[in-house]
Amino acid sequence: MPKKHRKLEFAWLLLCVGSFIFPARAGVAGPSDSPVLVDVWSTKEGLPENSVISVIQTKDGYLWLGTLNGLVRFDGNHFTIFDENNTPGLSSERIVYLFEDSHTNLWIGTDNGTVAMAKDGRITNFQIGGAGHEGRLLYAFEDLTGCIWFYTADGRTSRYQDGKMSPDSSLISKELVLRAAKVWIPGQSNSFWSIQNGRVQKWRGNQRERELGVYPWRINAIVTSACEDSAGNLIVGTWGEGIFWLGADGNWRHISTEQGLSSAFVLSLCMDREGNLWV
Repeated sequence: MPKKHRKLEFAWLLLCVGSFIFPARAGVAGPSDSPVLVDVWSTKEGLPENSVISVIQTKDGYLWLGTLNGLVRFDGNHFTIFDENNTPGLSSERIVYLFEDSHTNLWIGTDNGTVAMAKDGRITNFQIGGAGHEGRLLYAFEDLTGCIWFYTADGRTSRYQDGKMSPDSSLISKELVLRAAKVWIPGQSNSFWSIQNGRVQKWRGNQRERELGVYPWRINAIVTSACEDSAGNLIVGTWGEGIFWLGADGNWRHISTEQGLSSAFVLSLCMDREGNLWV
């Protein structure tokens, strides 16, 4: 598959989709001396469109991409597209959120307010939000009891447990709302990152573990996604300012179009099991 390669002075492989130009900001700590490749995939290589709304890696190793023109499975070489025409049970090809639970069920949030569960080639649909775009799934996570929680753009909460979906707005928890708003970012070993009030902190339980100070991005920039790398360092994607990657030395590295990203408007992030960052 043809790819565009650009060297980055940073320590991980970064892969991105789409094309837009936005200048990098000054004033952020300089990069390390380790090179990295940026590989870009687009519709020329088989994607149904250049905007990927959600990306995850499932336990079988596949990457799954949510686009507004279908659900896409990527094996590292080829894209397989699933949509309403070739996938019975899929109620919409506008895929806005993806999540895999501990039982390898793939949960597919669509732009029409439904969420679908795919398991062994079969799809079951649930209406968890209001109809249409405002009812779309914003966030899902599985708690320690195996209960899966869902939060929609219109503020509705549902949980899936023992094979049953239970919509109930009274179930809204502070943790679920803050996770959906990208204010709390779950980390390793019962830790989480707090991105709020203009500051970045790391907490473990009720104890503040690290104080990173003020945002390295503009105070009014929108944080669209965040995750940890394999070493437990925070990675933040923004709307219009690219990526900010916290290094082990406590400095932020800024990655944007000047370093090879095809767009500074980041929609989703996924760190795969080989240490590659998908954007």
